[in-house]
Amino acid sequence: MPSITAEDRLRRASRVSWQDIDGETILLVLQQEKLIGLNRAAGRIWQLIDGSRTNAEVAALVAEDFDGPRERILQDTLAFAQALTARGFAEVVSP
Repeated sequence: MPSITAEDRLRRASRVSWQDIDGETILLVLQQEKLIGLNRAAGRIWQLIDGSRTNAEVAALVAEDFDGPRERILQDTLAFAQALTARGFAEVVSP
């Protein structure tokens, strides 16, 4: 699988349902009968990956919400995006 870049746009896979409950994002992967709780930063990334923004734009929005170095937030965003695509929870879309 190719590496995810800052210019890639991701969208959530349709096979993953999700909901915010008391500020926590919960993913429901029906085929695997699995619930996955995301921390606040990962939940924010999940909410933002709708195919309309690049990973760099997602990271910039996350940086506005969380205190930390922008470059580190971008790297964490890319690592999470890579993990999501590797598990089939998200997919890269064409611009």
